[in-house]
Amino acid sequence: MLKKSFLLFFCAITLFFLMASNELAAKNIAKDKDSEYDPHGNTCKAEGRCTYTRGETLPGNLKTEVQIVSLGAFLGDIEKVFDFAFSDVRRVAKLLDENDPQSEISFVNANAGESFVEVGPELSQILTAAKKSYLWTDGAFDITSTPEIGRFNNIKIVGNKVMLKKRGMKISLKNIVSGYIADLLIRAIYNANIDNALVEVGRASRSLGVSVTGVWRTQVDDSSSGYAKRGMTLDTSNVSVASVIAGDNAAAIDPRWASPLPQTCRSVTVISKNAAIAEALAHGIYVLGPDKGMQLITKLQTIKGVIVNNEGVFLKSPGL
Repeated sequence: MLKKSFLLFFCAITLFFLMASNELAAKNIAKDKDSEYDPHGNTCKAEGRCTYTRGETLPGNLKTEVQIVSLGAFLGDIEKVFDFAFSDVRRVAKLLDENDPQSEISFVNANAGESFVEVGPELSQILTAAKKSYLWTDGAFDITSTPEIGRFNNIKIVGNKVMLKKRGMKISLKNIVSGYIADLLIRAIYNANIDNALVEVGRASRSLGVSVTGVWRTQVDDSSSGYAKRGMTLDTSNVSVASVIAGDNAAAIDPRWASPLPQTCRSVTVISKNAAIAEALAHGIYVLGPDKGMQLITKLQTIKGVIVNNEGVFLKSPGL
């Protein structure tokens, strides 16, 4: 009887320690899991680095996503940064939306060939970036959407006043505005003392610092429809990146001649400090084609780029 009681006691003690051990192991697993980097900042601990994300479609159908890396304890502060940054660019995007009849760009187009229109600093800044890109690409990038009527050299800018010289002329910012909005968002986030962030607007992006796993990276793929795809990964921390892809956001008309543009490459990716410049040059280089496009990238020196030609060959600028 005593022997049987001892055996039952021994089994109970063993079961107790096994259950305790399993509970401790479960707690350790949960602890390790909670301390992992959480891509959405939902379960991060106060002392852990998290990625907070907010997305919004801005006026002009600009699909925008912002990622901010910060400690889990600062969730409330990060939400305020999101609110501030998005409220400002929402206003700017509305001013630059050509489909809004009350926008500044619509007023400029409506007064083509008639009078100057006074514009705000945002449209002035984007026109300055557009002019640089127009000159650098010898007209392969042009914001005029009516090249058969007039090109960029028919836009007159005097201080903060703009006039399209010919009646019927129109301008469109669709190939530069995504980059410009990315620039504004990063500037607002940086001014809020955030050191690590990524902004993506359409095919343009700009980053600060690093992600929770290291440097920010951009993937460049061969956009062909074949089963075997090739690609390369670029380290893109603290720079801007913009891509133009055939069949997606690439031009169908050559603005230099107002004629159909034959496809000479599958994609163009440009890396620059400024996202508006990166986007504009990517569009201009796509029009120029692989050979002249790579010559321009090499000549400018302040930018880098990758061109995937029609054969799927990756042409890379020095340093990539």
